[in-house]
Amino acid sequence: MKRRLLMAMVVLSAFGVIISGYSLLQKQGLASGSFCTINATFDCDVVNKGPYGSLFGVPVSLIGVVGYGLLLIGSVMHLRSLSDRLLSGFLLVSSTGGLGFALYLTGIEAFVLDTYCLLCLTSQALILGLFTLSVAVFKQKESGPA
Repeated sequence: MKRRLLMAMVVLSAFGVIISGYSLLQKQGLASGSFCTINATFDCDVVNKGPYGSLFGVPVSLIGVVGYGLLLIGSVMHLRSLSDRLLSGFLLVSSTGGLGFALYLTGIEAFVLDTYCLLCLTSQALILGLFTLSVAVFKQKESGPA
């Protein structure tokens, strides 16, 4: 069971790296975000290229790439060592931090910008899934059969 949970974490983390990477390319003007600009309510450019698209000069999407990358590496390492409680704790703490940051960003979208980014919403769903899976992995007492 734990192996399946970790495999799901690997997949979600990889998607997170891809989504955040694309968002970073879009912020830098290297990729089009036109599919994400639907109307005044859903506009990635307003969210991604606006004043809240960076934190202390670091693009939020780059923070996402690094965060999802760490979750991906941690999940792969944990697959190799299913009984390592330290890795279970790392995944739980990392995904909790990521979820908290995602909730902060969602608050900015909802209450400050009044505009949402489809890439960001997808990323927020991914980190919620990763958090949920990390809680389940942390609760597993033994590696058990695959």
